[in-house]
Amino acid sequence: TCDVLYNAHQLVMNVNLDVSASEESEEIADGNDVFIPQLGSYGVKKAEGLKDGTTSPGGAVFVLINAALGAGLLAFPYAFWSSGGVAVAFILQMILLIFVSGSLLCLAKCADISMTSTFDGMVGELCGRVLGVLSQVCIAVYGFGTNIAFLVVIGDQLVDVSSAFTINSNETLSEQWYFDRKFSISLLSILFIFPFLMLKNIGSLSYTSCLGVVACVYIAIVITVKYFLLRDDDHYFSCPRPAAHLHGCHRSWPDVFNAIPVICFGYQCHASSVPLYAGIRKRSLRRYSVIVAIGMAVCVGVYSLTGAFGYLTFNGRPVCINADILRNYCPRDIPVNVARVMLVLCIITSYPILCFVGRSALDNSVVTALLAFSKISKESLERWQLTRLRIEAVIWFLLSLGLAIFIPDIVKVIQPLGGLAATFIFIFPGCCLLQLLKPPVSYGLPVTVFLYISACILIILGFYILGIAVVYSLMSNTGAIKS
Repeated sequence: TCDVLYNAHQLVMNVNLDVSASEESEEIADGNDVFIPQLGSYGVKKAEGLKDGTTSPGGAVFVLINAALGAGLLAFPYAFWSSGGVAVAFILQMILLIFVSGSLLCLAKCADISMTSTFDGMVGELCGRVLGVLSQVCIAVYGFGTNIAFLVVIGDQLVDVSSAFTINSNETLSEQWYFDRKFSISLLSILFIFPFLMLKNIGSLSYTSCLGVVACVYIAIVITVKYFLLRDDDHYFSCPRPAAHLHGCHRSWPDVFNAIPVICFGYQCHASSVPLYAGIRKRSLRRYSVIVAIGMAVCVGVYSLTGAFGYLTFNGRPVCINADILRNYCPRDIPVNVARVMLVLCIITSYPILCFVGRSALDNSVVTALLAFSKISKESLERWQLTRLRIEAVIWFLLSLGLAIFIPDIVKVIQPLGGLAATFIFIFPGCCLLQLLKPPVSYGLPVTVFLYISACILIILGFYILGIAVVYSLMSNTGAIKS
């Protein structure tokens, strides 16, 4: 699935364009030229303000949904199980949703005032170069981690689909060496993902974004329908599964904190919300609030259906709830196999876009540092930029592939990514909001006090969730928490 597909596409289109290069900006915005940003600048900024966008409100709702729905959907039943049940998980989700929606509106207001159309550009303009570069690094790390999660999901789905085919009475296709998880991930990635990383222009891949939304909605529908079909079918739960976890799976009270990063990972669309807001036709904060309300309502519906019915289907059964809920279903289940194939196809087109975005953000932070602390000229860096970006893409690909091969469970990736998502949802918006309240302030004393308190809550909550994700990941990986 493509958790931040539109985020990737829009940031590639808009990140770090030089204001003076208007012709180049138009070409990149149209997707007709090479995705090579200008060096040493933040987002598109014009003294007279940003031009009116072209995206309709309906289109913006779809884009917001597309940016939020993604790989986190597979882990929501696990989050419901970790939190202790449907009621607790739903309440926790609603509480976090208040902050998620509020920070989206906060980012839109900050984008208006800073007159920027990218997330890192907005942070750089309002909070200074240091935090601007830090946001670029966070975007790169988040994209890299999401790519690892993508490859882990690919491996899981390939093993499960191949297990449905029996080549003789004793062996399934997944037991053959050429369908070994490590080999199949490597082969598929090299043949179908790596070639896209060498392209100059990946704009055409953005048109596959609808596949991610369709795949997520289809998964939610299948899981919901399966709950009612399997309630009295005890035989289904005894079918052989490559990743089945039999009774003995353990849940302890700290696991409720593990649900928070998973929910944050699922709703993280904030890095793409700034270019989305900048592209809306006749944009205003009031119109955008309606877009956010509708988009979040759809996401809550899809996530809640998947989480609740996925949890209820396997709770109390002789199979523990997997971090990838599709792994709980029988390999021969045709509707589920269709969902698995759709996920793989979506990931193949999503991985290159995320790679381009993260690599560009990381490269720009490195270039900014080189320009500030070395004698290398800007012209020299521009001359070798395409070569440097391709080398970075190769390194990015090999590192993500190597890590994905040896990571057995998607939750091992989602836990730290959920903590990093808190920086986009809470920390950076809170920092930007504080900068807006510096004198001279024209909001009035009651509003100013409320905004100060809100900004402080966002920052504190963001660091708290980030800390939870880091501590829980360390405890889980060291065996302090059994899973």
